[in-house]
Amino acid sequence: MICVQDIIKKVDECKDEALQCLIEAIQSPSPTGSELPMAKTVHKWLDKIGIQVDTYEYMKDRPNFIATWKGTQEGKTFA
Repeated sequence: MICVQDIIKKVDECKDEALQCLIEAIQSPSPTGSELPMAKTVHKWLDKIGIQVDTYEYMKDRPNFIATWKGTQEGKTFA
C-alpha cells in the first residue's frame, strides 16, 4: 500500500521532469479548433511514462485521447 511518505518521495524525485512537462504544455498553443500542438505534447508525456494512448481524430487537428493506465496488480483499469 502506498503511504504519504512514498508519494512525497516520488514527487520530489520527479520534480524537474514535472516542471519540464508543465513548461512544454504552457508553450504549446491550443486555440479552439487547433488543439494538435497541445495534444502532441500530452501524448509525448503520457507515452514517456508508459501510459497507453489511443487517439481518435474526428475533426482535423482536434484529436481526442483515451489514455489507459495499467497498474501492476489485478483489478480495475483507470482510463
